[in-house]
Amino acid sequence: MTRGVDVIAMGESQWLREAAQQARKSVPTVVIFDAYPVAAGVVPSLARLGGNLTGVMSSTGGEFIGKRLQLLKELAPAVTRVACIVSSEVWESYRRNTPAADIPPVFAPVDRAEQFEEAFATILRERADALVTEGSPIIFVQRGRIVAFAAQHRLPLAANNRESVEEGALMCYGPSASGMFSDLAIDVDRICISSSSSSLRMRAFLRWR
Repeated sequence: MTRGVDVIAMGESQWLREAAQQARKSVPTVVIFDAYPVAAGVVPSLARLGGNLTGVMSSTGGEFIGKRLQLLKELAPAVTRVACIVSSEVWESYRRNTPAADIPPVFAPVDRAEQFEEAFATILRERADALVTEGSPIIFVQRGRIVAFAAQHRLPLAANNRESVEEGALMCYGPSASGMFSDLAIDVDRICISSSSSSLRMRAFLRWR
């Protein structure tokens, strides 16, 4: 932070967000939130964000994963035991705020790339017969590994991004990943324009993509 940046833009992860905030709390930080930020305690409310955080919200909470499960079972009615590949932070947010019926019975956490093999082993050990994924940067970047695993073991995959379907997943229900990054750039531009015209005043424009 020695270069005197005006705005920080980032994908969402708890450690990255906390590092940016601690480094320079006065610098506007634009984030792609992959967990519902109010439930996660990141912001007090969507109407009044407070602090230096704003950004694009890729999830509205448990409704997303519940809808994904519903659509998956409509397309593959024989499915009875679903595994969810998701980051620990997103999973905890869902677990606290989602009805039990809308939570997959098998949790396969992936916070780092080296955890994929352990997650896959958990899915096989627990005899899951379908998969869902939920948003996080590591899940998106490594989506090819998930699609390949699902195909190898003949597991229907309901993904959280369109790109996974293009690579072979059964279906997706969720936001456009490329669209979220476009919105991130728009938000950064709005902050820079505001900053250059007068003293910077943060405005709340957190939105769902």
